[in-house]
Amino acid sequence: MSHIAMPSAISVHDRVLEIDWSDGHHGSYPHRFLRAKCLCAVCGSEPDLSSLVSPEGKHKAPPISDDIKPVRLGKVGNYGLSVQWSDGHSTGVYTYEYLKKICQCSSCLKKKDNDPTLSM
Repeated sequence: MSHIAMPSAISVHDRVLEIDWSDGHHGSYPHRFLRAKCLCAVCGSEPDLSSLVSPEGKHKAPPISDDIKPVRLGKVGNYGLSVQWSDGHSTGVYTYEYLKKICQCSSCLKKKDNDPTLSM
């Protein structure tokens, strides 16, 4: 089993959530980006729900405002983070593994640009 880094510190700023990881990495997650990456059934992990699918078969995600921000963070077991957003949404769980994968810091973005298999 591979070792998953754990958050050692989490801070919320005006437009970005930052995570210091136990492996020394400093992660950066713009609020709007992170909200858009929610994988709950309402937002995207189960797009076959008929009430959320347009007649063309496309997923109808709710619009995300530019000023979206987390209002409450919570630990989910030893594997993830729950976020209550300013738009009222709170059903998503961001696993630590997923957060590491979608990191938007300059170092991670550079790696993703150089290796398209790392892009999401």
